[in-house]
Amino acid sequence: MFRIRLRRTVAALVATPLAALAFVTLPVAPAGAAAGEPSAEMAVTVGGVPIRDNSVVDDGTSVSVGVSGLLTPGTGTRELRATLDSGMRYTAGSAEAPEGWNIEFSTDGGTGWVGTDPTPASNVTDVRATASVAAGAITGYSQLYSSETVAPVPSSSFSGSTGGDGWDVFFYDDFVFNIFHHDNAKIRLDCHLRSTGGRCAGYTVDFAGYRTANRSGGWVDSITGRLYAFTAQASSGQPGVLCIDVNATPTSCGFTPLSPDTSIGTYTLLSNAEFVGRRIFGVETSGTGSLLCFDAALGTACPGSPIDLVGATNSNQTYPLSFGDKIMVKTPSRMYCYNATTLAACAGTWPATISASNSTPAAPHTDADGVLDGVCHQTACLDLTGATTAWTSPWSLGATSWPITGGYFSGSLTQGRFFFPSTDPLKVDCFDFVTGSRCTNFPTAAFDPSFSGIYATRVDPNNPSCIWINSDGGQIRVLDAFSGQLGCSANPVITLQPSSFAPRFTCTTPNSIDEWQQLELTSVAGSGTPATINLTVRDALGATVTGWVNRPITVGTPLDMSGLDVTLSGSRPTFNFAFGGVTGGTITNATIALDYAGKGPELCIDATLVAGANVCPVLTGL
Repeated sequence: MFRIRLRRTVAALVATPLAALAFVTLPVAPAGAAAGEPSAEMAVTVGGVPIRDNSVVDDGTSVSVGVSGLLTPGTGTRELRATLDSGMRYTAGSAEAPEGWNIEFSTDGGTGWVGTDPTPASNVTDVRATASVAAGAITGYSQLYSSETVAPVPSSSFSGSTGGDGWDVFFYDDFVFNIFHHDNAKIRLDCHLRSTGGRCAGYTVDFAGYRTANRSGGWVDSITGRLYAFTAQASSGQPGVLCIDVNATPTSCGFTPLSPDTSIGTYTLLSNAEFVGRRIFGVETSGTGSLLCFDAALGTACPGSPIDLVGATNSNQTYPLSFGDKIMVKTPSRMYCYNATTLAACAGTWPATISASNSTPAAPHTDADGVLDGVCHQTACLDLTGATTAWTSPWSLGATSWPITGGYFSGSLTQGRFFFPSTDPLKVDCFDFVTGSRCTNFPTAAFDPSFSGIYATRVDPNNPSCIWINSDGGQIRVLDAFSGQLGCSANPVITLQPSSFAPRFTCTTPNSIDEWQQLELTSVAGSGTPATINLTVRDALGATVTGWVNRPITVGTPLDMSGLDVTLSGSRPTFNFAFGGVTGGTITNATIALDYAGKGPELCIDATLVAGANVCPVLTGL
């Protein structure tokens, strides 16, 4: 048994620029450090549960240690350091530093440092994170942060993918990701920048040993910066998700199997992936078929997963579909509906028997106000109880004649409209739920022949009037949801991304913002003049924050943000500025200033207790 004793020696803290401090030894300061002063703290958890001073734990227990502190105001080089007691053995690969900080390791008590995990990891005596950063004043128990960011209108033209073609696109901050499809040997991740259209530095990145489905979707948890790909491990044949950390150079953060099934011998047995909240859904069709679920918040398979799906025996004809707080699954003979949180079957006559033998996906149905009220296959629609209705299916515009065969295509819903690849492989079509017929200006004109054929459409997470497409030719483009023209400059949205104003500083808690204070659109560049500018705040998962939708903004006039509830916005929101009625030219970029109060930076490590009586990580050099 081991007794955890947290050192509480307090070093002198002076309010001078850190560049003049060298390394001030700062073991863990008391939790009750005076408000308005620099301070340091340490948190130790076992299985995610905080433990108190003098707690007793068993030999071999794995613990997580987070060391953090409010910084002395000023600009200079900062260091967060955890010195491991002789009773702790560092866990390889576990160190997490604030975004933009450099991690180093020592095996000799801090005399020498290396930038990668030493071998063996048990030799590590110290872990530190360093950076040159500016820190604002301290108010109460928070640090003040200010940023001024020049944010552009997203590009409408993207450089071609290399080494393959993706199926759809998905987003994180300024990044547009896609995964090249139908590969039995690897996941190949590609990336473009929303702001410029250029390819991200260091991509394409391969992760060998995993299968990539025909409909090779993915999703990034914006709260953690971890990307998840629905896949199957080639060596075991098990379906699951591969985690890829994309906060810096993309690295694997582990594979999680989602089923005991080991018969996924080819990528054709995997469906597309769908996402509801922080849960990921996919279907494997090696036997009778199973719905699989991964919970990114838990880091494990969802309780109650997998779920048997009778009739899901052909992945090209089986599609999961995100549907509000539900997940729908279409097979050739049945439509299933489940509550995405509990995995319980939806109320009504689910599963519903259908006749849908071709490879068209399920499509959502809405009423004239855009409220989800049912789901459609190519010949009919069902209401939320599973009963057949007289509604017109969006697939009536061409359900039997798509040239992209094999179940490769999919659609997306926004603004009361459903967008999907047309019967012409170089066009996009649109169904308007208000009129119950094809949208005006659709199908689009044929796009460049280099597209070869469009696979999937996706709605821009920051601009509901902007549609993304990916193609067989590896071409990625955006188009206006109303004109059908390439580019989304008619009604542009400029987004202040989280990485521009709030680097991910903490690892023991995702809530690093204590209070929003002030936001100002200081200037707008371009030859155009907007009639209106409206602010919409979205949380890390893309949901709009109540009370912060289409708030009028005036250039040069600060907006009081103290009424924005941090519990609703979270610490990784986006601030979206929509420019309406632009005349006389175009908008190119905007300068945005933001002030808030938040927590100090934090370094986290995992370790195993193996010997000794006291566990005393030390924090130095703030």
